[in-house]
Amino acid sequence: MLHLSRTERAGVDRAADAVRDARGLAEFEFAAVHGVAGVVAADRVAYQESGLADGRVRYHPADAATRSAWLRLEPAFERHVAQHPVAQHYADFGIDYPRKISDFLDPAAWHRHPLYQSFYRELGVECQILVPNLPPGRRQKGEPLPAVSLDRARRDFSERERAVLAQLMPHLVQARARAAELDSLRRRLRIDALVLARLGKGIVELDACGLPTRVDSVAAEAITRAFGASPGTLPRDVTSWLRSGAPRTQLVRECSRERIALHDLGAMAGRRVVLVEVSCKDEQPGRLRCLGLTEREAQVLYWVSQGKSNGDVGTILGIRERTVAKHLEGVYQKLEVDSRTAATLRALEILEAPSS
Repeated sequence: MLHLSRTERAGVDRAADAVRDARGLAEFEFAAVHGVAGVVAADRVAYQESGLADGRVRYHPADAATRSAWLRLEPAFERHVAQHPVAQHYADFGIDYPRKISDFLDPAAWHRHPLYQSFYRELGVECQILVPNLPPGRRQKGEPLPAVSLDRARRDFSERERAVLAQLMPHLVQARARAAELDSLRRRLRIDALVLARLGKGIVELDACGLPTRVDSVAAEAITRAFGASPGTLPRDVTSWLRSGAPRTQLVRECSRERIALHDLGAMAGRRVVLVEVSCKDEQPGRLRCLGLTEREAQVLYWVSQGKSNGDVGTILGIRERTVAKHLEGVYQKLEVDSRTAATLRALEILEAPSS
């Protein structure tokens, strides 16, 4: 096993730290390109992701000149990317370690290669090594290949340089997986935010230091109303509650016409997530207590009478769907009915009558 020099180890550590802090794939790609450039010298470093099944490619070089050339040469690269000798090896035999074009082709064969003739020749690329950003092993068919590429016009990459890049490779793999997970979480939260907003709920995301990285509009407005904080900031009561370390708890504030509850959902993809729930202090569910129901049974029956499914009721009340079904069993027994429709009709008799 190669023992890195102090300088080489410092370079690998700096690059690993840079990609580890990436908060998404866009940040990861930027950090990976510039981090790798600080580990092994090259004429050009780029992040590329090629989907060999459909020919689609993402190519993000660090230098502006190559970015400009890429706009012109992209169609040629996409036509021949499936023939890239290193990518072909990874597709056929799985990912093992950083691979050079010279592992498979001598200079004469490389110069005859269509990818060289249509793309790399114009960029002056005679030597290249790819550092894959996926874990070692077989890839699934059609799975895109993300990698950092290093190019040179003259001297090929040495075995020592390959070994140094191999030391960095696991850090790139882990950081990219985490960045992809964060992006996926954000996409889910953006979709969920539309649903949550309709239910009077919002989301707060915090980093490892407890600082807010995302506060949606519902959460921001609710926290401002409940605690008098400036928009986009967290008041002392909330930060103290979060620092208390009591997971899965809630912080509740009762306002004149609404109830605002903060639920700590714990860590998700490296971010702490707080659900902010806003509910009107509506008397409607309470009116059903006259049927001999508990407060929770009255709430469940109220939302059922509004056409909500058990899953919807569970989301609104913050309880499990199985718990909703259990409460409904109690409602049926107390109302002496045997169906959801019959219970709804009993509830509507009360709710549609003028309140006293």
